[in-house]
Amino acid sequence: MKLSLLRLRGILIKEILQIIRDPSSIALALVMPLVLLFLFGYGVNLDAEHIPVAFLSKDRGNISRDLMARFSLSPHFQLHSVESSGVAEKLLMEKKVDAIIILQDNFVSHLLSTGTAPVQLIVNGVDANRARLIEGYVKSLMAGWAQMRSYSEQIQTIPPISVTFRIWFNEGAESRNFLIPA
Repeated sequence: MKLSLLRLRGILIKEILQIIRDPSSIALALVMPLVLLFLFGYGVNLDAEHIPVAFLSKDRGNISRDLMARFSLSPHFQLHSVESSGVAEKLLMEKKVDAIIILQDNFVSHLLSTGTAPVQLIVNGVDANRARLIEGYVKSLMAGWAQMRSYSEQIQTIPPISVTFRIWFNEGAESRNFLIPA
């Protein structure tokens, strides 16, 4: 069935009359997207910044203090240094921190002898998305710290394939810029 220009003109006139009779359709078509754009731009924030984290270092070496300083300088974390695991667990149960990072007492010696050392991360998993986000931030910071440390000791650990990703149009990876089109 072919749509003639005369028929198209009739449909266009009908739609214009319908819009004139019902002005709420203009509001629905024009104002509502602007309201949603404003709400998503300023009201929805999926970024995790200043995450309260308890940091328990049972090892008092320079390397563990360097790692702690790295966490305290990160904009993603708000570090609370604690002296015992009991205090850290209490803060987690009272929801004053979202995660606990624990360095064992042999952290530095283990790191210097084997090149690796275990770091324990306990995350409040009530909100699974936030828990995954915190885990990712901690892993990323730890990887950056390890890479910086290996370069400072002139130990080049270059993998055979290096994958580097870049977000071109939202380099800060702010969720607000992902939610708002164009």
